[in-house]
Amino acid sequence: MRRIALSGMDITEYLRHTEGVASRRRLLASGFTDRRIAAAVRAARIHRVRPGWFALPGVPARLRAAVAAGGRVSCASALALRGVWILDENGLHVSVPDGSHRRSRPGCRIHHRVLRGSGTPSLVESPIEALEQLSHCASPLETVIAVDSALEKGLIVPSQLEPVFGRSRRGRWVREHADGRSQSGTETIVRLALRRRRVRLRPQVTVPGVGRVDIVVGDRLVIELDSRTWHDNPEAYEQDRRRDLALVVLGFVVVRLSYRRVIEDWDAVEADLLTLIRRGEHRWRGSRAEGDVGTGSSTASPA
Repeated sequence: MRRIALSGMDITEYLRHTEGVASRRRLLASGFTDRRIAAAVRAARIHRVRPGWFALPGVPARLRAAVAAGGRVSCASALALRGVWILDENGLHVSVPDGSHRRSRPGCRIHHRVLRGSGTPSLVESPIEALEQLSHCASPLETVIAVDSALEKGLIVPSQLEPVFGRSRRGRWVREHADGRSQSGTETIVRLALRRRRVRLRPQVTVPGVGRVDIVVGDRLVIELDSRTWHDNPEAYEQDRRRDLALVVLGFVVVRLSYRRVIEDWDAVEADLLTLIRRGEHRWRGSRAEGDVGTGSSTASPA
């Protein structure tokens, strides 16, 4: 964390520059007194998270809980806090300095980490630090999903992956299968599952007159993936139905899959998709020009 010039600022304003959380030691070093700190606590302008640590009322729950546990937000929790698509956070992940005697608390997973660099570290691990920890904590598929999402959101760049994922066989697999084009974890799951079946496909394809679709298999089999919160947005529901009809009018075959079907019923879904492909539903017919499955083009056209 960078040192902040007080310039007469209020304690709450100061905390807004420190991720919303600061230790008593840091507040005192910055010129605040115990009297001012206590007054802010009494006025409920700041809260005591644990002895010697204070936070603004609106600080994210993950950050407050990590500080209360004596560490910083790590692994899947740090990624989720930054909006990265996580398949299963599986409790709050907290990193503590290597050699610390902090132990797991209910709902927390403690990771002992060697702190790098100098100065006071951020209370939330950087995206690349969190991805490195996730690679040891989650499955390769879950790691690819998170790497895909972090790349797509611009939180990391491909050149950062080599030092982290280039040393082990598992790490190389992650790096080779993450391309940063999937906009959700379900897209990554479907992409990897179909490619494992040797199905050639193109993610995030632009269809003239319709816009971008999630996956195109062959010439015309469009797979659209609904998000976990899709059913709570009536406007998105109607927009998706308009897009589906426009695609059908153009001659595409549209398969729309819910989050639940991808996560909980994939074997049956995969069998149905492979049946459509064996029947040739992914190719233009009759007067349509034959296309090549998975040409790598970013644009699909019915002609």
